[in-house]
Amino acid sequence: MAGGIGNAVNGLRPTDAPAFNHTLRIVIPPKGMSSEKYFNVLTTAANRYQNNVDYDLFPGIMDSYNSNSYVSGLIKATGGTPSIDMSQFYGGGKPLPAKHFGY
Repeated sequence: MAGGIGNAVNGLRPTDAPAFNHTLRIVIPPKGMSSEKYFNVLTTAANRYQNNVDYDLFPGIMDSYNSNSYVSGLIKATGGTPSIDMSQFYGGGKPLPAKHFGY
């Protein structure tokens, strides 16, 4: 399955449990870019993702990543800055490389 923004309604990722998710609070767009433009950049990059890396709940087993790696990599690849330190989450300190988002 290719990347994309999933939820229980569109069926892209029906196993996500929103009640257990945390927000990043604020993601600061690259300098000179509006929030609206940056959202479009994020969406485009997410849609380029091909879901072709090894996933493990706790990355580090071989060359694996997890959903926190995905989020951290997506923000980093698109030039954004999260308002929290992503490395405080398992996998957040090991972002997916930018090439997986077309950069």
